[in-house]
Amino acid sequence: MTKIDVCLETVFTSLPVEARLERIAQAGYTAVELWHKECTWNGVDLTGPAKDAKKLKAILDKYGLIVNNMVLNAWDATLGGSLVNPED
Repeated sequence: MTKIDVCLETVFTSLPVEARLERIAQAGYTAVELWHKECTWNGVDLTGPAKDAKKLKAILDKYGLIVNNMVLNAWDATLGGSLVNPED
């Protein structure tokens, strides 16, 4: 059976990451996708806090969630990962 995940960045944007994940789990989802580790979408721009991998793993485990997908570079290369910039 197909399972649908929820993009953490696009829901409950006024809440901190842990509260968002709690709400996602309460809604019955078991998987999430995330944008950039360097920041969090706050509903306006990407200036929310960075995501700490160890803390994120603990929160995911607490609510029985897994990460289905994570964007590791910015579509406009402002957060690194540019295919044409050797420094990335």
